[in-house]
Amino acid sequence: MAKQGCEYWSSLLWNDECYINLGDESLDEAVNGILKLNDFWEQTSRLLEKTFALGTGAFVAYNNKGK
Repeated sequence: MAKQGCEYWSSLLWNDECYINLGDESLDEAVNGILKLNDFWEQTSRLLEKTFALGTGAFVAYNNKGK
């Protein structure tokens, strides 16, 4: 039951209607391409679920040899 509650809260914050808009079309395409390569959308849902379950979470950006 608790896991389902965390999944529900996560889906309220992050769902298919969410998007990242940087204001520049070419930059948007580049960033969204990188996010897609790193499976960002799925990982974000999992992170939010864990955040609700455990009480803390964070996004960390890093560069791994240009990836």
